[in-house]
Amino acid sequence: MRWTRTVPWPAPGEATWEDDELAELAELADAVGGVAALDALDATPLPDEAFDWDLVPHDVRPRVGAVLDLVDRCCDELMDVELRTAARRLLARVVAADPGLFLRRSRPERTAAGVCWIVATANHLFRSRRLAVKQLTSCIGGTGSPASHAKALLQAIGVDPDGYAYGDGHLGSPDYLTGAHRAGMVADRDRLRA
Repeated sequence: MRWTRTVPWPAPGEATWEDDELAELAELADAVGGVAALDALDATPLPDEAFDWDLVPHDVRPRVGAVLDLVDRCCDELMDVELRTAARRLLARVVAADPGLFLRRSRPERTAAGVCWIVATANHLFRSRRLAVKQLTSCIGGTGSPASHAKALLQAIGVDPDGYAYGDGHLGSPDYLTGAHRAGMVADRDRLRA
């Protein structure tokens, strides 16, 4: 969902922002799921969280387990605990939204690469050059572009894959963002509102 000039701040009678500042605030709000989520945003690190098997139907558990093993390995080798938690959350929510994705004959490496690529993109790891796509695919052992593997996963959670891959990389929730990434967003939010 895109925000427009109808973002409910500033209040009537208060100072107004320039268009660029409003656009930046709107983008921050999009990234975390709206104005209320942006208001509540903090920089608390994501916990070391176990995968939520309660969201996974029994008939897809073996395939999900194979994907999870690869996701965990990649996060442990190339990322960190917070990103592993974000990837686990994403995988669980994708399964809950569309378990049929895991009944297909796709290789677990492709799905794992898609999950890790989505989380890395949301946290700007590629943009900041902390991680290269080639490192990710090499770690997981998959072939092809992780972005193409991510399309169905993004659609399952209601994110436009084209806008994500070639645009903002927003998932619409702070649940997938590390504390450090959210700290930068909080600083931007506060600077723009000052």
